[in-house]
Amino acid sequence: MSTGVTSQQLAGFAPLLYCAGCRRRMREVTGGPQRVFGCAPGCRRQPVDAGWLEEQVVRALAGKVSLVRAAEAVAAITVARHGPPGVGVRWRNDRWIGRQPDMPARPTTVFVPVRRSRA
Repeated sequence: MSTGVTSQQLAGFAPLLYCAGCRRRMREVTGGPQRVFGCAPGCRRQPVDAGWLEEQVVRALAGKVSLVRAAEAVAAITVARHGPPGVGVRWRNDRWIGRQPDMPARPTTVFVPVRRSRA
C-alpha cells in the first residue's frame, strides 16, 4: 500500500518522528521485506509500518502545512506506544505576536541636509 509520500516529503517530517513511550527519535529501518520505523531496542515489540505512519502524518498535517516544510512549523510528531495507535503533533510557537508600539504624531528626529562648504 503506497501513501504517495515522496522521498523529499519524507525528509521533511522524518526527523520530527519521536516515540511517545521512550521519547527517542524514530528511524526508518532498512534491510527488511517492508518499510518500517523503529525506536530504541526494548521499547516496542514491533516496529511501526511506514505506510501507515506516513498516512497518519499526512492526515495530521493536511491543510495546515506541507510535508516538505513540516520542520518549520512542527516541533515534534509523536507516535503512541500503547492502546489505539495514533500520531500527535506538537506545533512550534516561536513567533510572539504582540501589540505594535504607538507612533507619535511627528517624528522626534529631523534630518537636515548637510551643506557643502564652498571652497
